[in-house]
Parts: sequence; C-alpha cells; structure tokens
Amino acid sequence: MAEGKEICRPQTLSTSHPGTKQRHATRFAAAEAAITAAALRNFVWLTDEEELIALDWQHTPYRYSPAKHALADVGWPVPVFPNGDYYVHTTSDLRWGTFAHPWQQSLTVWGEELVRTLGAELLTWLPRHAQSP
Repeated sequence: MAEGKEICRPQTLSTSHPGTKQRHATRFAAAEAAITAAALRNFVWLTDEEELIALDWQHTPYRYSPAKHALADVGWPVPVFPNGDYYVHTTSDLRWGTFAHPWQQSLTVWGEELVRTLGAELLTWLPRHAQSP
C-alpha cells in the first residue's frame, strides 16, 4: 500500500464492536433485575402468607413464601425472567401467575390481580406480545 493510504472499516459496520456486546449484556442484566424485583414485590403484596408454586421443566417443583424469600435476600432457584428455560410461578389454585417462555422471549402474566399490578407495571417499559389481547 502507498504510504498514508490505509483502508479502514468503519466501526458502524463491525458486528463485533466490543461496546455492543457489553451494552447488550448490561441492558439484559438490568431488565432481568427489574422484572425480578417487580415480580417479587407484586407477589409479596398479593399473597400475604400464601405460598406460591415454582415450576421449572428440568427441576423438581417447589413451594415458597414470597415474603420469606424477600427477607432472605437470596437468588431465585426458578427465575421469573425467561433466561433459557420455561418457568412458572403460580398460586396453588392457578388464579394468577407468570409463565416465562424462552424461545418467544416472553413473559405471560395471568389472573386479574396480577395483570392489574405486575402486568400494568411491565407494560410501562416492555412491549406487549403480538398474540396478547
């Protein structure tokens, strides 16, 4: 090449720009934390002393108290956020709950109480799924 004549590829065309992966990872982590915090807060407010059932298709289901979970300040063995598996958190009578779908990257919220609280909160910053009424 002639001196002073270099070919440079613009960063905007680079799919491996180091900032892009970091920004995506940061936003993903922040969204997961926000959804988890909102879910726990709403679960606590709606259950009083009632236990919920957590289902993960690859593990044994278990019951837990959202209030005790909040006070314990521990991670979720079965997350609410769809981060790779199907997850369900529900009341024992199925009157409300959440269903995380990893391939659709969606979180279904059902039941009047939970839709009115958690659903309304999440829709302030997350898009509504195309199949959702």
